Amino acid sequence: MDVSISPKMKVTKKYEVKPHSKFSLSEDQQLFALVQVFGEQKWRIIAKMMKNRNSRQCRERWNYYLNPKLNRNEWTQEEDDLIQKLYEDHGSRWVLFTKFFKRRTDAMIKNRFNQLKRHQEKNTFEFNKISNVQNDHDVNDIDLNLDIEYTEMNEQFDTDIFDRDEIFDEFIFY
Repeated sequence: MDVSISPKMKVTKKYEVKPHSKFSLSEDQQLFALVQVFGEQKWRIIAKMMKNRNSRQCRERWNYYLNPKLNRNEWTQEEDDLIQKLYEDHGSRWVLFTKFFKRRTDAMIKNRFNQLKRHQEKNTFEFNKISNVQNDHDVNDIDLNLDIEYTEMNEQFDTDIFDRDEIFDEFIFY
């Protein structure tokens, strides 16, 4: 398929664009078998043996999902702490982070970081929600208590002698 850009320049596509589709179970099994035969570096050869898949798709499917060497265990607190520390020091350089983790991919680390971040945001939101309710309750209690004390004071003394606002201001600020 030829694509003309200008009269002087001509670009030829080497392959046709295929629609995106998820790897099927049979494709995963085929890819697994081909990697066992050709190794983890011969992605062009492996892709030629796979229908409708290019070398990048095969490599990424292997490296991010199928490779049995990947650490799929639950994340430890030490790993979570390390992700936080690395992010504080280096930002979102996920590929760099892989050097500090055994058999975890950059995508795994990024996904874990985002999961931790969502968890922290949810907890912060819940804490703020609870704090605001408690604070609102406390403020209402204080207002109610002041009103009761003021009413009791007025009952004891002649209200004409005392200026209500002056007593209230002195009670609060002094």
